[in-house]
Amino acid sequence: MNCGITGHTGALGQEFIKNNKNIKFIKFNGDLTKKNEVESWVKKNTFNIFLHFAAIVPTKFVNENYLYTKKVNIDGSKNLINSLQKYNKEKLEWFFFSSTSHVYNFKKKKISEKEKVLPISKYGKTKLLAEKILLTKKLNVCVGRIFSFTHESQNDQYLVPSLYKKINNSKQKKIKFNNLNHNRDFLDISDICSAIKILMKKRKVGIYNICSSKKTNLKDIAIHIARKKNFLCEFNDKKFKATNHIGDNKKLLHIGWKPKKKSGNFYKFILKGL
Repeated sequence: MNCGITGHTGALGQEFIKNNKNIKFIKFNGDLTKKNEVESWVKKNTFNIFLHFAAIVPTKFVNENYLYTKKVNIDGSKNLINSLQKYNKEKLEWFFFSSTSHVYNFKKKKISEKEKVLPISKYGKTKLLAEKILLTKKLNVCVGRIFSFTHESQNDQYLVPSLYKKINNSKQKKIKFNNLNHNRDFLDISDICSAIKILMKKRKVGIYNICSSKKTNLKDIAIHIARKKNFLCEFNDKKFKATNHIGDNKKLLHIGWKPKKKSGNFYKFILKGL
């Protein structure tokens, strides 16, 4: 089975390849925004399945480089799917797009795939627009709306590494944090990969939330990291509105997927290396 993949150097791509050594991965190392480059690569290869992981993600970078982000996340996805439809349509059995929970607005209740989409960030907007392009094509497209995760390869533009950095660089034993009273849905990256694997195995199409359906408060993450280094945390939340962003994973559970890692394992993971 030949599997085309973009974003193979990112956290998700690295982990998926590492856990699926029986699959022959054909890696794209070019520039998705260059249509001719994408077409040339697709023409030279044959794909049975395709994993489109490549994207510009960090919120700060996206906000500061929005036009470039749109070219990569939207135009790049369009170049890829058009090339596959033109040159590989007969062979391609399944296409997976890693989208994001950022396409949903904050909700007090768990968010299902039927929820009306209202992106909470510019990153979410680019992913939603890419989704719409991909889902109009006459190919077996599966969209995985991935909620929160952390990985040791992420830099400090991501939440957990940024907390690590602030705590490690602190010269005070009591560290002040602003605007952390938010509930998020964290899932271990190995469980994200296993969800994608079962979606691939069953050739599922349409939209699936990939999440734990359990809430983790961001303050608790900071407390766990700080406690390991004998620091104390002080939170300033009065000026900020608390938010909830928890997914409903019933649709994914219904096809036979089950996460292996629990919240305790998650905290053990984020403390690794301190």
